Amino acid sequence: MTEHDLQHKPNATPQMTHSSSEEMTSAYQAKDPFWTPQRIIHLQGTVGNQAVQRLMQQQPGGMISRAPVGRIQRKGIGLDQSTVINEFVADGCQYWEKKGNKDKPVEEYIAYLMKQVNQALEAIGVTVPCKYDFTGSDGTHFFMKRDWLVRIDLAYVTRDMDTATVGALTEDRAASLASTIYHEARHAEQTFRVARMLAGEGKDVQTIVAELGVYEPAAAEAKKNPLANSPETDQEFAQAKAWRNILTGDYEQYRIEVSVYDTFVSDTLELMRGATEETITTTWTKITDFMDYHFVSTDRFFKQEEKRLEGMQGDPTANILLQDAHIINIQNDQLAVAWAEVKDKPSLASVQMLMEPFSTLSSLLFRAYEHFPNEKDAFRVGGKVEEAFKQPTTK
Repeated sequence: MTEHDLQHKPNATPQMTHSSSEEMTSAYQAKDPFWTPQRIIHLQGTVGNQAVQRLMQQQPGGMISRAPVGRIQRKGIGLDQSTVINEFVADGCQYWEKKGNKDKPVEEYIAYLMKQVNQALEAIGVTVPCKYDFTGSDGTHFFMKRDWLVRIDLAYVTRDMDTATVGALTEDRAASLASTIYHEARHAEQTFRVARMLAGEGKDVQTIVAELGVYEPAAAEAKKNPLANSPETDQEFAQAKAWRNILTGDYEQYRIEVSVYDTFVSDTLELMRGATEETITTTWTKITDFMDYHFVSTDRFFKQEEKRLEGMQGDPTANILLQDAHIINIQNDQLAVAWAEVKDKPSLASVQMLMEPFSTLSSLLFRAYEHFPNEKDAFRVGGKVEEAFKQPTTK
């Protein structure tokens, strides 16, 4: 997520139905063109329906972008096992290098990787295969846990390629694709294990679905294999606990706010980069809307969150999130100062003055996103795939 993330990320939360998406679109699209159906659905897939509803009630508009290092492990578990990684990489390399595959469309390489990673998931006990489609946008790839779906932006994958074939994929791009698929599959494993943890607490399928926002068949399968803490499962359980706290626990709202704010900031920055004399009026209106609504509410949240996290420093995750929240607050203050200087001076020069604080804030927010326990883990595990793909011994 990849997508990433939001790559990411930006990885998903509570349930959504098509009817709720349509209702939200019609109710809010008139207020701000940034609330397009595509962006609403994207947000719902990455942070959840309930989160989007709260945001829309608080703020009149917004934008989307991005998909996409957990706890340190004593040994690999699940998709993090070296034998599982090496087998997946060897299969992917073999497919990419085979002469008979060179003229096939890139979609078939992705389909093959998805088949192999689903086999790997099944082998480690994740018995619901991931679906996939190619409807991602803005270079975003992500896992939607409510639909058990990996979403790929095919146009981004094939950018700058003369032909969208397997043979046109460079080693770097073929390796990156394999890493992305594995990263998103790791999110499926994470979600499934958290569902097993909830099952281990005695929760029924519908409660797991409601609490985790997960695909019901996955919740039903997790219920068959509950995860409880024991000497044999202590590391597996500890990982699941950290993931649970960011997906649906103590740090869920922090995750949502970072992901959404990152989206709004990066998209506003992109808008500023494209500003011209002809578009300055429209651009300035949207920057003003961002500062009047998104900035004000989010700045308030992070200042409150920093105080809350200060009281939770016994948790290693809280320590990391606290550092990020503190730095984000410092940069928010700097952005507020820069805005105060130019807010009544709409011009390209003023836009240029705002670009530096916006750019720094965007980088800090994405770094905070990478520090989420589930994202840190998925980037680390996916990184192992990319590294192994480029090793001569895997060829």
